Parts: sequence; C-alpha cells; structure tokens
Amino acid sequence: MSLLRDAGILQVGAFLRMGASLASALLLAHLLGAQAQGRYYVAVALYSFTQLCLGTGVHAVTVSHTSKAFAEGDQDAVRRWLGFFIAIQGSVALILAAAGQLLPWAAHALAGIDPRVGRWAAVLSLTALIEMPRHIAAALLQARRRMSALAGLETSAELMRTFLVVAGALARGTPAGAVAGWLIGSLLSVPLALHALRREHCAGALPRVPDVWRSRRQLPLRQGLREGVALAMLRNAGALSIEVLPALVLARLGSPAWVAYLRITQRGVQAALALGAGVSRAVLPALGAAISDRLRFAALWKRATLLSAAAVGGAWILGVLILPPVLRVLAPPDYYAPVLAIARILTPGVVMLGTNGSSQAFYLATGTMPWAVRLALVITPLGVLTIIGGALADPRLGVAYGLCVVYLLQTAHVGYALLWIRRTSTGPWPGGRTQSS
Repeated sequence: MSLLRDAGILQVGAFLRMGASLASALLLAHLLGAQAQGRYYVAVALYSFTQLCLGTGVHAVTVSHTSKAFAEGDQDAVRRWLGFFIAIQGSVALILAAAGQLLPWAAHALAGIDPRVGRWAAVLSLTALIEMPRHIAAALLQARRRMSALAGLETSAELMRTFLVVAGALARGTPAGAVAGWLIGSLLSVPLALHALRREHCAGALPRVPDVWRSRRQLPLRQGLREGVALAMLRNAGALSIEVLPALVLARLGSPAWVAYLRITQRGVQAALALGAGVSRAVLPALGAAISDRLRFAALWKRATLLSAAAVGGAWILGVLILPPVLRVLAPPDYYAPVLAIARILTPGVVMLGTNGSSQAFYLATGTMPWAVRLALVITPLGVLTIIGGALADPRLGVAYGLCVVYLLQTAHVGYALLWIRRTSTGPWPGGRTQSS
C-alpha cells in the first residue's frame, strides 16, 4: 500500500507538470507560430544534448544508497552519499555551464543551425548550476520518502517556470523571451527548495560544502560513479534517441515547423509517461529495501511494472481518442493534421513503452547495470539509424515512424528483468548483489 500511495502522490505531481508543459506548448504555438516555436525547441534540444553528454546518473544512485542508509540508521553513510552527490553534481553543473558557451559556434559550424538558437541554448546551460539547491533537496526528500513534499517542490517549480516561459514569449514575442522566462524560473526555484527542506526538517541531514571538501577522500566516488555512469549511459542513450535527436534531425532535414509539431506530440507522450514516472520514483527506494527478500522483490517489481503499463497505455489511448476535438479548439489550424498524424503513428510504441517504467530502479537495486548498458549499446544505434533513415525517406513523418520503433526497442529491458527474476526464483542471484547485501 505504501508503494501505491507514494506512486499516486508522485503521479499526480508529474501529471500536473506534464499537463502544464503541454498547455505551454499549445500557448507558444499561438504566441510564436510554428517556425519560431520550432527554433525554440531546437535550442532546448541543443542544451539537452550537452546535458546528456555530461550526465552522470548520480541522483538515482544517491537516492538508492541514501534510502538504504536511512533504513539502517547509518547517519555517516547518509552524509557520505549526500556529500558525493553535492560534489559530483556541482562539478558537472560547472562544466555544463562552461561547455554551453561553445554551443553557438558548434551548432552553426557542425549542423548549420542559426547562431541565435545556439546563444539561447548557451543561456539554458546555466540552469543546471542555478538549480543545484533544488536537485539536492529532491534527492534528499525522495530518499526520506517524503513524497508529498517532493511532488510539491517539483510541481510548484515547474509550474512557475512554465508560466514564466509563456509570459516571456508573450512579452517579447520571440523565443528569446521564452528562454529568459526559463532562466528566471530556475532562479526562483531556489527559495522553494530551501523552504521544502526546512518544512520537512531534512536540512540537518545535509553536509556543509566545507565538510564535503575536507572529507573528499571518504566519499564513495568510485562506487557511485561506476553505478551512476552506467545508469547515465542507459538513461541518456534513450533520451538522446527519443528527445534530442529527432528535433535536431528535423531541424537539419526538415523544417523548424515540423520540430514544433513533433515536440507538441511528445509533450503528450511525456504527459502519459508521467503516470509511469511516479511508479518508477516510488519503487526505487522500495526495491532497494526489499533486495534481501527475492519473493517480495519480484512481486514488488511486477506490480510496479503492471501499474505503470496500465497507467501509461490507458492514458495515451484515451488521449489519442480525444485529440481531434482538442486540437480543433486549442491549437492553430496548421497544427491539426501534422500533430494528429504523428500521435497515431506513435501509439503502438507508447503503449509498449509504458511497461518500461521500473527498469532503471530494477537495475540499480539488483546491481545488474552492466547488462543495462549492453542493451543500450545495441538499442541506441538501431534507434538512431531508424530515425535518420525515416527522415531521409520522409522529412516530415519519417522521424515519427523511427520514434515508434525506438519506443518498441526499449521494452528489451523489461524482457531482461523478467528473465533475471525467473532465474533467481530457484537459484542464486545472478550477476548482481547477493541476497545478504
């Protein structure tokens, strides 16, 4: 019941955020038009590409180990893992902010993208550093299973940023205004994070930055980075082929307008997947605590997977059914046919992708992350080739067909998890942690 409660809390928050994001995309369509909105989304894709290249996966690793340390009452381990998170996340944010300043030149020289779009992406690259307090607060609240506070923090921060993005676009009438709104929203998320920590009495668990530096030799850097980088490769490979590459391919082979059409449809996909994201985030600390009991672990993972699949698949099918009247009322006329066609093409892939909601939590809990990386190294190149091939065959809808294939390929992780659980039902834990670990 605690899993269902935690998942429900996070699902509501995630669904509200994705709903606001979808509403923002529709409003930007009216305020900017398809061409300018597409350029804005290309800037977001460039920023996301840089972020993914530097991703370390330390958030989920920190949550997994810190929740276990809290359960065992090991305060020293709690401070070590939180110190690890602050050290690594802060370093990556600094590097990302510096590397982002090269985007205007790199995007124009390597992909022929308008330098203005690169400058907007460079501004967005500062947000990872600005939002450090929010990321720290989210990790600690999730590890303590304060899901109501976590959902409140993330939902309020994202709703505020979404509002400011739309307000910036309305004030300036250009993508630059939307980028400025994004930056201001990131700045305002800092006091929200500090307030959430004080309200939940969690601030005392955080080590001070000077203490992190003095105890840097005791931080679990090797273990955390080994697990985190493997997780980042899994997560970022999927995000690269699902979120970033399609926009960049369309910007190069198609037009900015079709980037806008695709991104609005993907906002709907994200809204559906948000229902599964709540399950995934709730099950991460629960699986870590259940790893010593194989029957409980297997039942928990299967329950979370079925719950995620039902929520995502049901939400997407319902969304596609009601999409025509929604688009007629809310979207500009030129968006109707392209968005509806893309949504229908993506339907089989999205429905199957819903089963993948608990895969990352499974890999972290069982210590089988190397297998996740091996699968990702096979899936990602296939997905990239499919998307590029589809775009070359049809610059408008080919990327959508490629994305559907990418979604279907992601279910290979569910197949591996089922095989692993079947093998452990009668024998030792293969390729991962021992039962006593």
